[in-house]
Amino acid sequence: MQFFQALTSFVLASAFIGAAHAIGVPDNNAPGELEARSNAAATCTLWSLIPNTANLRASCDERDGTHHISEIEISKCVANRNGGLACQRNGGAGGSCVFYGIDFGANYFVISAHCKDDKGETVTTENFDINQCLTNDNGDLTC
Repeated sequence: MQFFQALTSFVLASAFIGAAHAIGVPDNNAPGELEARSNAAATCTLWSLIPNTANLRASCDERDGTHHISEIEISKCVANRNGGLACQRNGGAGGSCVFYGIDFGANYFVISAHCKDDKGETVTTENFDINQCLTNDNGDLTC
């Protein structure tokens, strides 16, 4: 009887893993892809775009309930894809984009930028959901 219970558990687990791959659950170990743990806006406040840089600063909650001022280069988490922004670890967007505006609330954080496309033309992106690219790791902004 225990053999059949173990076999049933194994079959169900295998089916679940197969289904996850079939529906496109991201492989968190793929180079450059971000893990599915975003929403830094839920635990960070007082966001600011640091003048003359491509850096963000925020006050983020730590596990013990205190707050920590954290800063991150946008390039560490965002890429310029032909003038458009996309979440990508070490994406390097700061080299070809000028970030000029942010808006945030309890569960959202968006940013606007002027980026160069492949032809060297400037493309404006309004309200890119950078919250999907960032997470709070015990008070530190990461991607």
